[in-house]
Amino acid sequence: METQESKEKSFQALHDAWERQPLLKLAFEVYNELHKVVLASLKDDDKNNPSLQNARERFVEGILQQTVNALFYLLKDCISDLDTRAKEKPADLFEFYEPANEVHFSLWKRKFIELLVDTKLFSLTNEHTYYHHYALIHEYQMKLGIKKDEAEFYSSSSKWWDHNLREIETRIIEAEETIDIAKCWYLRNPKPWKDLAPKEKNSIRMLNSLKGKYTKAHRLLSAKEHLITGLTYYVGYGQTSQDIHTGPYGIESENDKKPTNFDASINVLSMFAMYIFDNTISLLKLDDEQWVRKFRSYVGSKEKQDIERFSNFTINPEIEVGDFVLVKWQLAQVRNIIQSDFGYRSFEITFLSKPIIPEILDDIVPAPYLALFLKRSDVANGVSEEIAGSPIYGNFTDEALNNAIAQSAVLIHAKLGANLKDFLAGKYPPQPN
Repeated sequence: METQESKEKSFQALHDAWERQPLLKLAFEVYNELHKVVLASLKDDDKNNPSLQNARERFVEGILQQTVNALFYLLKDCISDLDTRAKEKPADLFEFYEPANEVHFSLWKRKFIELLVDTKLFSLTNEHTYYHHYALIHEYQMKLGIKKDEAEFYSSSSKWWDHNLREIETRIIEAEETIDIAKCWYLRNPKPWKDLAPKEKNSIRMLNSLKGKYTKAHRLLSAKEHLITGLTYYVGYGQTSQDIHTGPYGIESENDKKPTNFDASINVLSMFAMYIFDNTISLLKLDDEQWVRKFRSYVGSKEKQDIERFSNFTINPEIEVGDFVLVKWQLAQVRNIIQSDFGYRSFEITFLSKPIIPEILDDIVPAPYLALFLKRSDVANGVSEEIAGSPIYGNFTDEALNNAIAQSAVLIHAKLGANLKDFLAGKYPPQPN
């Protein structure tokens, strides 16, 4: 039985955690508001036989449950971390403590990316019929997977599974009479069930992969959502998967190992949860609620900075053809700009100082990995002023002028030398955290 003293200690631990992590506390408060709305909608619904008109609320209930499970464990982590750091531990304990936290945070980030992408994409099909159809396909694929698993390990194929799958098939065909199958982003191959070949119906890969969903959701994500997921599929989901799954060298190589900032990681995951909640608010059409407006004023408080950061990381908008840039502190000039289908930019460059790899004199560099050094127009103005009084000024060819401009940039780069970092005020390279 819990004593009064142990209760007081628990309350104090919770209070200390809230004080340390106000974003986590806010995420729990938003969850409670959303959960009340969903419970009110589902109070007369049978969970084992859900009604079609509540399919959206059932989906949101699942999203909320999965998110709050993660928040609960983050809260436990926070309390545990305070306790661990308050006590004297063997020095070698902390050698394992930080890497363990890193894997743990990667697990939740991976989960949150999936939830964020799904809630964003359902804004395209925010009708009960699509949620119902999605649930049926998910159920069919899951039960087909169990049937195949049993057949492989027990050499059996129960008629019960066939009967069950046929029943779900019937319901899927009925559901597809009320939807536009071409809009079903959650399907790997959007095609009416009745048109599927037997081999296609026997596949456990009917639902779209996360990579497929991520690319579809990409243009729907806001700047803040892009920044928190990681800008690309690998940086967001692939890297977290790599942290979780086994590999030949553990999580990452010794040279790349960075200490985990515990408080910053909790903050990031708390914000992740709030972005998921923000999407569910839109799905439930609660935008005009007073508590929602208050919540969104906080979540959107840094929108201008987020848009600017996102633009710098993906486009580097200040850089134009002809400008002088730094790539790993080496000077290069931009020859061409390439834009991807996702709107991100890469820059074709020619090195003017010592190349990073001697045999690579030209390269194509994505936007986050270079920084503007000098605008060509600024250098050109300076060069023009210097040679304007020369008797041979009128004889300068375009090529000679371009060479003079490039040589001037090289001289400035060489003169700055070790002071390059001060020149850029510590903002290079402009990569996301």
